[in-house]
This record gives sequence, structure tokens and C-alpha cells, in this order.
Amino acid sequence: MTTYGLLIFDGAGELDFTGPREVFTASRMLRDHADNAVLIAERPDAISCRKGMRVLPGHTRDDHPPLDVLVAPPPPPPGPPASAPGRCCCTRPARHAAAKWPPTTHSKTPCKPAVISP
Repeated sequence: MTTYGLLIFDGAGELDFTGPREVFTASRMLRDHADNAVLIAERPDAISCRKGMRVLPGHTRDDHPPLDVLVAPPPPPPGPPASAPGRCCCTRPARHAAAKWPPTTHSKTPCKPAVISP
């Protein structure tokens, strides 16, 4: 069994954790429920995502199950939220993003979630 932890926090991009969760839950169905994906936050309260979606985590960093993999989204972009008028995080220049969030060894671009295996 593989347990995937998906880290969520205020300002996290919705697709940065819902996309991987979709993949991991599909894997669970294909592998006779051998995989598990859990949402982890610093606190048990609702998290406000970058574009306004609110999410309740299943666990906190103090009570999550043992993890095989932790997926950590990139930090939110600087400035007002992407939902602010005239602001879209998808259009920020790649040079700025690369300078602000250098890619990790597990991530091909700075805007993709990092996968951390303990």
C-alpha cells in the first residue's frame, strides 16, 4: 500500500493538489484499494485556496498517517490573489517564476508540485 500526503495551505493552487489527488485515487481503484491519498494542513480549519475554493483537510501535520510520498504545492505567487481583477497567476512571466521558485530535483518546472519521498 502507498499512502500519498497532499499538503494544502491558504493560497495553494486548487489544481496543484486536486490534480494529483485525482491520479492517486484512480490508482487506488485500479490497484484494489492499495493506495491512499490524504489531505494534510497545518490546522484542521478550512483552507482558502488561491481562487476562492475552501477545503477541509482530513489531517493535520501532527495527526496524519505514515506517508510514503508527500506532494507539496508551490508557494502562492506574490501580490494580490489570482482572483483579484486583472490578475491571473497563469500569465506571470516564466523568468519571474523561475527566479522566485527554483525547480527542485523532483519538479520539472517551478509551477508544478514537488514530490518528496521520505
